[in-house]
Amino acid sequence: MNKLKQLRKKEKLTQGKIAKYIGVTQQAYSYFETEQSKPSLETAKKIADFFKVPMEEIFFDNNNN
Repeated sequence: MNKLKQLRKKEKLTQGKIAKYIGVTQQAYSYFETEQSKPSLETAKKIADFFKVPMEEIFFDNNNN
């Protein structure tokens, strides 16, 4: 399970609620979770702000460093 989905499930939120907050469709947010698409830098910042975590924690895999 990727980090976006983990955060969403932990907070018991729907994809639709997060999508509305960050200004994208539910389908677009679903693509971010399944890594079929990557958010723009602006959208990634909105997602990080929503979850109150640094962007790096969500979008960068520290295991590969």
